[in-house]
Amino acid sequence: MIFKLIGRELGDINVIDIKPWVMYAEVAEKFLSSQNHIILAGDAAHRFPPAGGFGMNTGIQDSRNLAWKIASVVKGIAPPSILNTYETERRPIAIFNTTLSIQNFKAAMAVPGALGLDPTIANSGKLIYYNLLLFLF
Repeated sequence: MIFKLIGRELGDINVIDIKPWVMYAEVAEKFLSSQNHIILAGDAAHRFPPAGGFGMNTGIQDSRNLAWKIASVVKGIAPPSILNTYETERRPIAIFNTTLSIQNFKAAMAVPGALGLDPTIANSGKLIYYNLLLFLF
């Protein structure tokens, strides 16, 4: 099935197993816990579909937001309570980016149908190819 969908043989690669890709769109209920001793950022705080680069970019922005705040607390420039602003600032952005990423994913999945292709076959081929790339690399 993989060879049929991809359209070519893969040489000496032996596919042992295939697992379907499942789209996740999740945002943690809290980014801070245990009196700010546990702080979630990046993929630990949110997961998006791979549509638009929102996951990595949001994670980098989370880290930047946290880095200067932690540095300010460590240097005595700001009180530890400044860390409370992290969740207030970053969680709404993660929720917004999750929504936008889902919209982008749905729009991308609609392209084959708009081109007159059977969307279930075209999209399953993309997902299998994507999974295969992840498996190989």
